[in-house]
Amino acid sequence: SPMLRETVVLRPQWLADAMACVIGPKQPAAESAGAITRARARQRCELVADGRLDHARIDELWSAETIDGFDASIVALRPYLLATMHAFELAYPLLDAEGKPTGASLVPSM
Repeated sequence: SPMLRETVVLRPQWLADAMACVIGPKQPAAESAGAITRARARQRCELVADGRLDHARIDELWSAETIDGFDASIVALRPYLLATMHAFELAYPLLDAEGKPTGASLVPSM
């Protein structure tokens, strides 16, 4: 897609963290994990419930609360992150019976 071709990622670890936020383990973090890690895991579990990501809630998923280094200056990249997930088959857009997007994606579970 043009969006993917025209975007340069200068910090690849940030992109990996954003993807891991969605496709990472869907169970709560262990008690031995830090409080921030446990809170982020709990939020991720709630937002990607049953392997379904509601696009209307991506602002909650990709935020400063869930990803280190995510700030207001990169909020506009959320559509890019979703397009990247679809392009690399890390998530699959859900379609209705007529083949139209439903505003949600199927996300594999680990």
